[in-house]
Amino acid sequence: MTINCKKAKFSVVSKRKTPRCRLKVGDVTIKQMEKFEYPGNMISDNGKCDAEIRRRIGTAKDAFQKLGKVLKDRKLFMKTNKRVLD
Repeated sequence: MTINCKKAKFSVVSKRKTPRCRLKVGDVTIKQMEKFEYPGNMISDNGKCDAEIRRRIGTAKDAFQKLGKVLKDRKLFMKTNKRVLD
């Protein structure tokens, strides 16, 4: 296995104050991150997911607002509106 030291980053998850760590691979120091996105999920150093929940709620709100005109259109049947939401 090889590590791309230019792209590599690491995080320490702790309920207490997050310790500052130094991680070196050869002569290269790897950067410590407070939070980062890992395939669709925001991971923070304190182990809480508040920011991730707010981000997901915002994404859902934006998607629902885009459907607002369709859902409020009285010309469409209820059956059609239900299919749009599914």
